[in-house]
Amino acid sequence: MEHDKGVKFDEGKSRLDLLNPRFLRDIAKKLEEGETNYGYKNYLKGLDEKRIIAAALRHIFEIMDGEWVDETGVSHAGAVGANMQMLHEIHTQKATKAQVVFKDVPRSRIAGHIELDRLAFEQMKEQAGKLEKKLANMLVEELEEQMRTALITGFPESGFYKP
Repeated sequence: MEHDKGVKFDEGKSRLDLLNPRFLRDIAKKLEEGETNYGYKNYLKGLDEKRIIAAALRHIFEIMDGEWVDETGVSHAGAVGANMQMLHEIHTQKATKAQVVFKDVPRSRIAGHIELDRLAFEQMKEQAGKLEKKLANMLVEELEEQMRTALITGFPESGFYKP
């Protein structure tokens, strides 16, 4: 088949051109900062996910108070993005670790296992999606609770309440 102009069959593929390079650089800077302070991907060594969520919330609250850049010169939004990437990577790692790796097994035996692994992987992907939704809901619930508390008590230092 011949076309009058150049053709690229990329329907259904991720539109990476929609990502903001500055935001991605800020995420990378925060991840580099974490590596310097704690070691390469230290969060994959069993860090409690609630601590990551709490860190994200602190940055969200700074944004809500009108502060967009942290003391290191990186956007708070970039820090939240780094926190979300850490959560995503923790759940991706859990799904990957759950897969069985076959070594020194005859190919005839592997064929049946591959189909089982594919089904298990699909189930794990579905579970990871549910966990991501659950984490997002937890984050929203925590934020709503903090906002309710701020509105009820006044929290003058939070910036939420301005009489």
